[in-house]
Amino acid sequence: MDMTTYINALKSNVRQSIIKIEWLDNNENVVGVVTPTLINGTLDLDMDSGIRRRCSLTMSNLDGSYIPIPEGFLWVNSKFRLWTGLVIDGVEYLFSRGIFLIGEPAVNSFITEKTVSLTGYDKWAMLDGTLGGKLESDYIIPLGTNIGDAVRAIFQQAGEIKTPIISDITETTPYTITKTAGDTYADLLKDLANIVSWECFYDKDGYPRFQPPTDIEKDPSVWDFSSSEVVYLGSAHRYDFTKIKNYVVVIGDNINGSLVRAVAQDDNPTSPTRVSLIGKRVLVIEDNLIYNNDLAQQRANYELQKAIAMYESVDLNCIPIDIIDEGSVVTITDSSAGLNQDRFIVQAVSFPLSFDGEMRLTVWKTRSFS
Repeated sequence: MDMTTYINALKSNVRQSIIKIEWLDNNENVVGVVTPTLINGTLDLDMDSGIRRRCSLTMSNLDGSYIPIPEGFLWVNSKFRLWTGLVIDGVEYLFSRGIFLIGEPAVNSFITEKTVSLTGYDKWAMLDGTLGGKLESDYIIPLGTNIGDAVRAIFQQAGEIKTPIISDITETTPYTITKTAGDTYADLLKDLANIVSWECFYDKDGYPRFQPPTDIEKDPSVWDFSSSEVVYLGSAHRYDFTKIKNYVVVIGDNINGSLVRAVAQDDNPTSPTRVSLIGKRVLVIEDNLIYNNDLAQQRANYELQKAIAMYESVDLNCIPIDIIDEGSVVTITDSSAGLNQDRFIVQAVSFPLSFDGEMRLTVWKTRSFS
């Protein structure tokens, strides 16, 4: 795919958007493809949610093909893959936006309306109790189990058919982890992620991932917004001083009478929230899953990085851009908002699944605390 052609088309005054749906079987093989007649719809991405990807769709159902029956596309455990993009000189430029499970379908049959509405959840919904994932008996992860191996086993036990993408990890479980009947696979995964301050989620291709958080200082920008270009439609630059934390204390487990503890503080001489400028704004985190000082320091650094970013945010409206996801890094240049190629990490996205809507982003300022 020629990304230059795609980017140039986005920046032009005339664009031809396209949305496609691939209906999938239980093994995620494609059993049908449709370019639906969409009445309305939204794709919502949220970095702070277990279910990072949700969508709502209202489609024409004049011929009655979308009826929730076991033999149809809209039944329990049914899945679909959503694609969005542009048609450029007759060529489709499509981007995968996630694999979804169907929830709450509704068939609307009125004189003026023959439609079907549905909600799609990414596959985390099969782990957290939304559409599955409740444990029917105790699940035990023994002391000393490699965390990557434990994550892999959980996804396999939960019935995930795609191979999890797990970054290299040597840490092991500090003690036996047990969840009882009625807990969820998601509870297990969140405990393991919290030990090492990592992220666990489903990506845009439907793969489960277990990995360190985005390196916001090193990751390249996927889009450079500017008030001088047609794609940028305006923004609200917000500051919430009640959220400022610049001194993080992490208290972990008590190992043989010695308390695991670490501190991270904003002492960057150029930072507007540095301790030497505004004093300490303290955040204390207690987590007995953290069993050594290195992991405590890793958690303290992670929490401080979030804390010094989240107080300054931008709500941005733009032309829909298919390549921006939650966790992407973008820059913004808008002199009226006091921004000059400032770097931000995307926290949330609302992407219109209609051909006349605007995309809305919530982004946090990226900062270094050292």
